[in-house]
Amino acid sequence: MPVKYKIFLFFGLLFIYLLCINFFTPLYADDYGRSLALTGLGQLWHEVTKTYFAWGGRLAVYFFTFLFLWKNTAALYVFNLLNSLCLVFLIYLIFLHAYAKQLQNFADLIRLFIIFNLVWFLPTAIGEVSFWKTGAIGYLWVLTANLALLYPWMRLILDKVNVVSSHRLISILLFLASLIVGTCLENVSAAISAFFIGSMVYLKYQQRRIPPWAYYVSIGYVIGTILLIIAPGNFHRIATISQEYSRFYQLAYLTFRIVVRLLPFAGVFGVIVVILRTAKIPITPMQWKRFGLFMGLAGLAAYAMMGIPHAVWFNGRNAFASDIFAIVALASLLPTQITTSMKRLVFLILLPLCLLDMANVFIFYHTRFVEDQMRRAAVAENLSRNNKNIDLPTIAPSGINAWLAKFSAYRLFYRDLESDPKCWINQSMAQYYHVSSVRINSELRN
Repeated sequence: MPVKYKIFLFFGLLFIYLLCINFFTPLYADDYGRSLALTGLGQLWHEVTKTYFAWGGRLAVYFFTFLFLWKNTAALYVFNLLNSLCLVFLIYLIFLHAYAKQLQNFADLIRLFIIFNLVWFLPTAIGEVSFWKTGAIGYLWVLTANLALLYPWMRLILDKVNVVSSHRLISILLFLASLIVGTCLENVSAAISAFFIGSMVYLKYQQRRIPPWAYYVSIGYVIGTILLIIAPGNFHRIATISQEYSRFYQLAYLTFRIVVRLLPFAGVFGVIVVILRTAKIPITPMQWKRFGLFMGLAGLAAYAMMGIPHAVWFNGRNAFASDIFAIVALASLLPTQITTSMKRLVFLILLPLCLLDMANVFIFYHTRFVEDQMRRAAVAENLSRNNKNIDLPTIAPSGINAWLAKFSAYRLFYRDLESDPKCWINQSMAQYYHVSSVRINSELRN
């Protein structure tokens, strides 16, 4: 089979698998609160602006969340399709950034598979940022869009190649896209804005010509970032957060959390170095430049968390941007030819481990889907009896075995409802079903 067909087969099978997972992933937590029976786009925009003034500045994220969680429409099915494509596209973008080339041969396919494993295993909460509806739009989509915007910049800075047309319409479209993407995620927008400004200064210092689109992208993105940061909702939310720690303590503890977060990445870096030294393959200066640039972006995105009053937590979705930038950095060091060590790593370790974990994830989400259908039926039965204070059975973590089940519940971001109906997750679900209260009852069984 020609290599290009193998590449298409890889992407096709991955997309089908992800589509199944997205279909099986039920609504959870914030999803219920954002799933509204809207009367039209006017009400949707009203909800977006209301959230902007009351909660936070992520305009584009709120818009797409309300749009794709639009109750009693086919929007959720469209989301499942787009979200599956988005993760596939993210992996492809990481490859483009790491190697500045298209997929061409079997060695590229091997590196693509390694990239998928890095994305699948290194983030601490892949389910939170990739399958949870609200989380996927707010993190997976945002990081994918940012990597797409960064690609022409990286080619311009590192490879001295302009890959964007000089047509004015293209520049205007990039300005609008940058403006939208800049409004999405605080620490990422701050980091990328700093990168764009620093890149402009660097290119000016190098006396290199800056193409018009670069100005449009930089200005649009910075304006979007400003709109994101100055949102009235940010200040309302900050006012509710107690400042328990000094800024010095926050900086020190954030640094500690970043170092801890880097440990698995350091392990992967060590494996790559061993593979290269065993095969006597040197790391080129361009690889080191690409590695350093993306590790710098990872650090910028991490320390941008200092802008948040409670920036003492750096894990899960908050670390996802830094995770992805660090994965690009690691991928850029992989050798262009397939070594014996790489073959052993891929076929004896990564492939079996990946298939086993993907099977476990499939079982986990399929079980969540079945239990969610049972809960929906239980709610409908209670409503038919005019009972609006509903008790539901507990959901036990599931997987290939008990240990994996407990681990999966954390990694795939699932926590059951509380026995207290006043818990905000319970209240969101009650609002979604138009009932007075919802709680779990440990005496009930599915």
